[in-house]
Amino acid sequence: MKNKHYSTEFKVKAVEMLRESGRTQNQVSKELGLNDSTLSKWRQQYDAGAFQSTQPKVKVQSSSDKEIARLTAELRRKTMEVEILKKATAFFAKESL
Repeated sequence: MKNKHYSTEFKVKAVEMLRESGRTQNQVSKELGLNDSTLSKWRQQYDAGAFQSTQPKVKVQSSSDKEIARLTAELRRKTMEVEILKKATAFFAKESL
């Protein structure tokens, strides 16, 4: 049988698929047409940092992602303000009795 050569990018994607899919190593290797031991070896190499020099992961935020983050932070602040006002109202209501 002839050995197949896979690119580093393919190996990284296969390991990430294994990690993120929630499927077993056997299932992923069958889906990709790999031997189970091959995927296991790639996973070990990935964990050891052998594939780190491929492409750095850069998180690109779209304008909608930025808007969601801004709105989430604003909601968090407003929720905290409401909680503070509720406590202050309860405190002053108790003091006025």
